[in-house]
Amino acid sequence: MNLLRYWTWLVSCLVVVGIAPSTFASAHNFAENPRRDRCLQAPSAQLEDRQDACQSLSGEAVTQPARPQLEAAPLLLAAPENLNPGLYEPPVAPPVESPAETPKEPDEAISADTPDAAPWLDITALTVDFKDDTSSFDQDNRLLEPVIYGRLRNGDQVRFGTGLNQFRQPNITPVTNIPLRLGWQRQMGEVALDVEANLELFDRLPAAAGFEVNASVPLGDRAQLSFNTAYGPYKFNATTLENQITAWRYGPQLFWQIDRQTSFFSSVQWGRYSDGNREQQSFSRLERRWGDFSIAANLFNWRYQEDVEAVSGYFSPVDFLVFNGEIAWQKEMFDFLRCRLAGTLGQQRSQGTWTNAYSYQSSCTVLLSETLELDINYLFNNVRSQSSAGSDSSNQVISSQLRVRF
Repeated sequence: MNLLRYWTWLVSCLVVVGIAPSTFASAHNFAENPRRDRCLQAPSAQLEDRQDACQSLSGEAVTQPARPQLEAAPLLLAAPENLNPGLYEPPVAPPVESPAETPKEPDEAISADTPDAAPWLDITALTVDFKDDTSSFDQDNRLLEPVIYGRLRNGDQVRFGTGLNQFRQPNITPVTNIPLRLGWQRQMGEVALDVEANLELFDRLPAAAGFEVNASVPLGDRAQLSFNTAYGPYKFNATTLENQITAWRYGPQLFWQIDRQTSFFSSVQWGRYSDGNREQQSFSRLERRWGDFSIAANLFNWRYQEDVEAVSGYFSPVDFLVFNGEIAWQKEMFDFLRCRLAGTLGQQRSQGTWTNAYSYQSSCTVLLSETLELDINYLFNNVRSQSSAGSDSSNQVISSQLRVRF
């Protein structure tokens, strides 16, 4: 109860700070959907190219021009939702720079000592993410995570996040998790650096610390290379948390805007787990767009040194392969509504057995006001996330994100 009271107090403070009426006076520096906007920052000769690529790659609508972004969570394929290749996220990239201001004359410049000087921290946005991830074998991960974004006086971007997450499985006492995250992002020449420290609190387990570091650099005008390193609890399900499984994950990601309508993404990731297990996974996607439609080919491979699902609780296939084709339709229905429908069909191989793999997804972005947006998403797939699930495995994800700009 003390943990829940603490979380309620903390979220209340975030909301009070986030929606104070005075902050609505500024409509600048809105942090868009963090997962979607990483793609908007991918290198391209024109801003419009970036937007076109992201609309098809991320599966979410882009209704606003790109703005400086704060969130830079790296691509981590070792997660339940990423067993479906269609859910991948593009790599982190440098924030879009705003046009340089005309220098003021010395007598017009404002001294940092005056009351009118810029504050040391300017709150720019608030996001609230909700996700309910359920499977056919009664595993349920429910996440609610608000994040506040800000900009320091020197231009660095920062974020603070918390949440209330719950992990349920049959025959296991549910685990409640409250994450505390503090992130910092800086552009250093062509290199974008993002660092995040986190502390994971649990209702019946010891607290655990972690971190993420991501560095990215452009390769020419249309490609981006990034490298990510992360350490922390492996929040796959209640069993892995109860077993206190932690993991190191690291690897590169490449995004290439081949031309205005064609893009390529590829990543490789290695992992080392506290139970002695190791993993290697790779993912590649090639996409082409025609007007409101797009097609894509996805290839995902996942290999563990040993299958420890019966002991440690997480899906750890010795050889797991998924390939599929995807077709999607996306359109701005009204000025305030943009929707996307997508489906995939392919094959998956697990334990030497081939079966069909398919998924379908719908998502809409609603512009509630000039400072308020809402994403609503639904996904269903039959890609395996448990070795013993067999061909009857299925997963359903309902998610949303509320974005407020100040």
